[in-house]
Amino acid sequence: MAPGVLEASRTAVVRAAGFLNGPSGFEDCGHTLGSMRQAPGGTWQPGSQGLTCTDCHDPHADGEQYRNLVLRPGTAAEDRRVTFVAGPTNDPGKDVWVRSGLEGTEKYDARTIYFNQPLPGQSAYAAWCQGCHAAFHGSLGSVTARGMNGWKRHPTAEARIGGSPRQQTSLDRYAKLANRVPTLSPSASWPGPDNSVSCMSCHKAHGNGNPFGLLFMAGGGTLTENGDSQGAVYMDLCHQCHTQGLAARF
Repeated sequence: MAPGVLEASRTAVVRAAGFLNGPSGFEDCGHTLGSMRQAPGGTWQPGSQGLTCTDCHDPHADGEQYRNLVLRPGTAAEDRRVTFVAGPTNDPGKDVWVRSGLEGTEKYDARTIYFNQPLPGQSAYAAWCQGCHAAFHGSLGSVTARGMNGWKRHPTAEARIGGSPRQQTSLDRYAKLANRVPTLSPSASWPGPDNSVSCMSCHKAHGNGNPFGLLFMAGGGTLTENGDSQGAVYMDLCHQCHTQGLAARF
């Protein structure tokens, strides 16, 4: 049975998507039901009832789309497929692996969700989110990620951890953390040298108790839908991958 999607989890399940805020909640903590606001970074705007579940999920989905996501989110003019495989064995040709057989977890638990990368340099997950949040997405060379004067947005598929000395990222540090943000991997290795970040690495899909549904994850303690319990703040999210400022903080 699917767990509730409102408010922080009251069970042992740490939901991969986090939790939705209602109209009386904090509107800047992710996707807020009933919100009338235009999608940040895009032009799509909810209808007269505000943001609803069916703006993102199709109740009559064909079963091939991950989490019954609508095929054309927001202003997308073409289908945005996010394929998946469920079970004990992964299929790197699918975008998402919902792993079964892990003791103490179930299919909505963050510890059971893994993100493959079937197409090099691309993220099907990010392409789906881009249907609403167009300007927040882009590859390393795109104008939405890198403009004439330097970086504007974080790349959503090609930012490989440890792949660029200039960005001061450390795969060694990331791999040693007990709690790690999700990453894309074309080789189905987590952690691994081909890991790159995408939307779900920094944000919960539904949201949580942090601004913009961000994961404040220090890397230790108990995993939560806000990140983890080790006194984490927003800088800890950046320090999952980046090493700038670590000495000053610790």
